[in-house]
Amino acid sequence: HRADRILCTNHYVRESFVRDYGIDPARLTHIGYGVNFDTLPTVDKPVCGNTALFVGYDFQRKGGPTVVEAFRRVRAVVPNARLRIVGPKFLDKQYLIEGVDYLPPVNDRVAMQRIFTEASFYVMPSVCEPFGLVFLEAMACENACIGSKNNAMPEIIEHGKTGYVIDVGNVDQLTEYMTGLFVNPELARTMGQAAACRLRREFTWDQCGERVRALLRSLA
Repeated sequence: HRADRILCTNHYVRESFVRDYGIDPARLTHIGYGVNFDTLPTVDKPVCGNTALFVGYDFQRKGGPTVVEAFRRVRAVVPNARLRIVGPKFLDKQYLIEGVDYLPPVNDRVAMQRIFTEASFYVMPSVCEPFGLVFLEAMACENACIGSKNNAMPEIIEHGKTGYVIDVGNVDQLTEYMTGLFVNPELARTMGQAAACRLRREFTWDQCGERVRALLRSLA
């Protein structure tokens, strides 16, 4: 409350300052987030990919059970579909259904960039996600993204353009969107390219820095 100006990382946080703390909106400035890659990758996506990717340490909060149940239904329509789950320290055997590949946490950033590049699209419909830097990493590697309508995810994903957002826990919606991206790889590729363009336009640290400089100039 003592600060003259408050920098907000995203619009969801900005709304929280106003709603939960009664901060005057005029004192809040949206700065944004940038993808944490030293350089944006040159991507060579598989032409006939069939792998959805989920990355998240907290499997439950990140919507993992919803993803696996939707994938179970997808396989009835797309028998060769794969789901790669990366990040949980432990994954209960009930989620290791046919078509699921599981990897524990991967700390090698080069290896993770390769995993993102190998994916056909990215899916993580979190229950709670104050921002979701992993979406930016997926977008940098030309992945269409599926998230949920909660928190900041609709700020990142342009529904119907760079991916989809679903109601939290809605298996029917997720099944529909995942199936569509599997059976129409050209759609997945087009959305992924649009996601990469959006990232370069909105979500780099250079752009965040420019927003800070613009604020400082206005105050000066």
